[in-house]
Amino acid sequence: MNLAKHIFPYIVLCLASVPAMAQTTVLNLGRALAAAEVQPSVKSAEVTLTAAQDQLKRAQSDPLATKPTLLQAQQAATLAKLRVDAALSSAKSQIVSSYTEYLEAEQQLKVASLGATVAGKGFAIAKIREKNGSGTALDTADANTGLAKAESDISSAQSGLVLAKANLSSLVGTFDHLSPLSDSQIPTMPEPLWDQLSAVNTTLVQADQGAQMAELQASLLGPSYASRSQIQSANAQAQQAKSAAQDAVRGLTIQIQNQYNQLESAYRNMHIQQEVLKNADKQYAYAQIRYQSGLISEMVLL
Repeated sequence: MNLAKHIFPYIVLCLASVPAMAQTTVLNLGRALAAAEVQPSVKSAEVTLTAAQDQLKRAQSDPLATKPTLLQAQQAATLAKLRVDAALSSAKSQIVSSYTEYLEAEQQLKVASLGATVAGKGFAIAKIREKNGSGTALDTADANTGLAKAESDISSAQSGLVLAKANLSSLVGTFDHLSPLSDSQIPTMPEPLWDQLSAVNTTLVQADQGAQMAELQASLLGPSYASRSQIQSANAQAQQAKSAAQDAVRGLTIQIQNQYNQLESAYRNMHIQQEVLKNADKQYAYAQIRYQSGLISEMVLL
């Protein structure tokens, strides 16, 4: 099997983007996350925040500003700040996702390469067995098919790694290699934080702001300058806005609980896979001892 014909184009592609004599750039997660602050979505939200804060200052300095005008400006500034924080959190989440996808793609290429090595040895053994009469031509053909599939898997894994690198580079800039994640970088399972989450959720805050504005509008109407129908209509709108805010709370509660349940499941899965990896390491160590003692073949070891 000629693995060079699969790996060489990939190496050339990676080296083509590196200037001559340039130092190798190794990117870690901390540096990658720092790029979140310069993402277009974050910058756009910051521009909106600056405009909202300027509008609030103008409203506060205006001696003729009404209560609704002041409240509207205050609410706009508050919501704009929350949207900056939300944009930053979303950008960080996207970077972490792309970072781990690249690391996973690297591992998939390693697995595919190992699979091709095993398939190549299997094909060679099948030919030997066919030649000495302990195997059949069908066995050799099957082994050859397995080798072709393994080589195809390498090509797919290489394409996946190139795509993963392009995705991450579009977020954090160019790099040559990524630092792997350590166990210390995996956060512990958090406790449910309803109060903190509800205070920063833009949908919930916006619904609550709508209720506040409707209640203020209704409170400013008096029978001396507003008709009974106007007052009743304003009170009804205030009640509707309050109900909408309560519905938003219920919806967010369900959403947070579902996400928390998914997070718990992911943590359980992670711990299971960590135990599987430990067992696999032990089994491989035993297999190496048995191979060195001549008890198993190289194919069994692989």
